[in-house]
Amino acid sequence: MRGWGADMGMPESCDCCGRDAEDCGMAESGWLTRDESAELAGTYCLACAALLRLVLWSEVCFHCGVAAASETEAERDGWRYFADGWGELVPFCAVCVASEFGIAPPRADGDGIRAGSEPDGKENGAEL
Repeated sequence: MRGWGADMGMPESCDCCGRDAEDCGMAESGWLTRDESAELAGTYCLACAALLRLVLWSEVCFHCGVAAASETEAERDGWRYFADGWGELVPFCAVCVASEFGIAPPRADGDGIRAGSEPDGKENGAEL
């Protein structure tokens, strides 16, 4: 990986989606270039680089600042993305999702039963 494009001229287009640099937002957001020796060599807009999982994953909760160790852990623990005041998606940890938005985190037991439901077909005491 050579970098985010700050020290090189802007590429003409993304090697993944094929959109030109302006349409991809490369001037505003940057891009990722991987050497020919690397798997998936080429130059990618950040959206494609993220989808191809070429960018190392790192998230910090927008509200409280806690960091997630990995994407798998964050997904398992109930991290979510919500739009900020400018429409940009920002990450929230499960604790802040619950306190700020009232969305309960996933159940830790992993038995496949939704929170609030019972195995006998009753949900919160009501017949389904």
